[in-house]
Amino acid sequence: SEAASDIISALDISRSAIRFGARQVEIICLENQEEIPASTEEIFEARGEGVSIHYGWGPEKVHVTAGHVDGLLGRSVTSVFDLDGRFAPTFGEERRSFAADTLIVAIGQGTNFDHFNSEDRVDRFQNGMLVVDPKTLETTNPRIFAGGDAAFGPRILIDAIADGRRAAKSIDRLLKGNEKALGGCSIKVLDHGFFPRNQDYVQIQRESIPVLPVERRIANQPFELGFTEDSARREAERCLHCWINTVFEGREVSECILCNGCADICPENCITLLPLKDIAEILDETTLESNEFVIAPVSGVNDGEDSQWIALVKEEERCIRCGLCAKRCPTGVITMEEFSQTTRVNYG
Repeated sequence: SEAASDIISALDISRSAIRFGARQVEIICLENQEEIPASTEEIFEARGEGVSIHYGWGPEKVHVTAGHVDGLLGRSVTSVFDLDGRFAPTFGEERRSFAADTLIVAIGQGTNFDHFNSEDRVDRFQNGMLVVDPKTLETTNPRIFAGGDAAFGPRILIDAIADGRRAAKSIDRLLKGNEKALGGCSIKVLDHGFFPRNQDYVQIQRESIPVLPVERRIANQPFELGFTEDSARREAERCLHCWINTVFEGREVSECILCNGCADICPENCITLLPLKDIAEILDETTLESNEFVIAPVSGVNDGEDSQWIALVKEEERCIRCGLCAKRCPTGVITMEEFSQTTRVNYG
């Protein structure tokens, strides 16, 4: 996002200034230490090179003497975002002066809509952002599309990139006269059975990239030396392989024997076997017929309306895809399957 790129630019410029010989470099930023849109590594590196960071301050006035900058008047920030999480800084009454002989501004600039006029029929909200369809990013003018900060305010960079892709699809559909949605993909599924992982791979600590000592860093030249082959392999082992997932088969004919082995071996305790009556709220109290699509029938247990239905509940967000449940399953009901996109499909 614009806010994130601003602080990252400020950190890069500050470190470059130190390497060029500046005796003292300070950053003031609106956000507090928890809100600042920069990684821990970036903050650590900046501090390591001697950059001071003052959190929770915004610029109010530049002090100038005899035509030269000699300081900045800062004003305390009480909040950076509104109740809806949108970027809307508010300021307190406390003020502080920062001495400086050089001032570098890295503050996001407002979007300029001067090229639009009333004939363009492009509506805006009271906060100045463009009114868009959140699905197509079409503005109130069907031939103008917008996204990113102009439509949604400051967000992370990947959101702006996603907006660009979404708008491009909508524009392509408009130009081709295609009324139906574009998109979708064909999926290739590979059954891995048990997908083995190295023991304790989730405990592998993140590798730190070797860097040049501070005294050897010159101007804006790269200072990260990169991974060795061994460290790169260790870092790669931390990947959770999100495209490979557990699959629980057996909707028509299941061999599940309710042994509870998958739940017992799960290191994250994200698998639970529960009577259906205990999870009615989770399933939104759906009927037995609709439950057949989410609960595997088990011979002698889940095979009639009068029987005690048992459901296997998996908390997907906690799963680390270790594959132990598939390995432990004595009947092979659980497998690890790879899902990958092969080709795009035009449904128009």
